[in-house]
Amino acid sequence: MRARARLERPVSGSGWPLVIELPPLGALRTSPGTARAHVRAVVAAWRLGDDMAEAAVVVTSELVTNAVQASTGPDGRPLYLNGRMAGVWVKLFSDGTRLVVEVWDQAPGYPQPRSAGADNTDGRGLRLVEGLTGKQWGWEPARGGRAVKCVWAMVRPAAAEMIAQPGGAGFPEATTAPSGVADTNKVRAAAVTRRSGAIGSPRLLEATGR
Repeated sequence: MRARARLERPVSGSGWPLVIELPPLGALRTSPGTARAHVRAVVAAWRLGDDMAEAAVVVTSELVTNAVQASTGPDGRPLYLNGRMAGVWVKLFSDGTRLVVEVWDQAPGYPQPRSAGADNTDGRGLRLVEGLTGKQWGWEPARGGRAVKCVWAMVRPAAAEMIAQPGGAGFPEATTAPSGVADTNKVRAAAVTRRSGAIGSPRLLEATGR
């Protein structure tokens, strides 16, 4: 199968005045849920809209779930590096219209979308990300520091509107969360039907990125 061309990471330049980073996460089953709550609160505070929030939550959940899976050993336990649990880091960037989600991890390998059969529990996550972002996602190796790679995805308003279309381009008809990881299926279903208001008091979050 022909390899997918790697897109350039969009935040390598300027033009992203809103930046925030979630405190480090471990390679744990609870990490996707923690990341989802953080992303929902931040997108609400940045006033990017409900559709953007729902799309960003699903995209983040998929990317963090993948990072946790990649940082988990065959025995189902987190990998340890130099005596410390493998870490996962989530950063958000916005210019007030678009939103970029970055997930950094310490796991070997790289993300690659896979075809999944109707009964296959794996291989759907990155296809879902592709649908919700219009294929605006990619990865790159880290240049020094604690992480090994960064997987990013950009959510735009037009793509975010697909979150309200069950069975649309962004949602495979049947999806099942991988065993041993947070139930992303429930997140996808909730994203289709949920229309909640903004969470928390709207306020500008100051940049905390490196």
